[in-house]
Amino acid sequence: MSTHVASDASDAASSGLAFDPDSTAQGLIDFVSASPTPFHAVANAAVMLDAAGFTAVDDQQPFPTAPGRYYVASAGALVAWVAPPGMPSTEPFGLPR
Repeated sequence: MSTHVASDASDAASSGLAFDPDSTAQGLIDFVSASPTPFHAVANAAVMLDAAGFTAVDDQQPFPTAPGRYYVASAGALVAWVAPPGMPSTEPFGLPR
């Protein structure tokens, strides 16, 4: 797998990357300013996940087995995942090491 990091704005524009360091940094500053506690951070991240098409899952209910984009927000913790099409519903769930 090859990765490319744009070295300047013209390189980003020519490669089709839409990365603006100033607006990205400002977005992080805004998020941190609006999230003085883990509970605020989870609530704000959940809004962002909703806007990106993720579905909230109730951690007291069975988890979905269908492909999709999901997240669980509980107290000051949040876990998000993508279940790709074709993945068996019995496939173990794990984090890469």
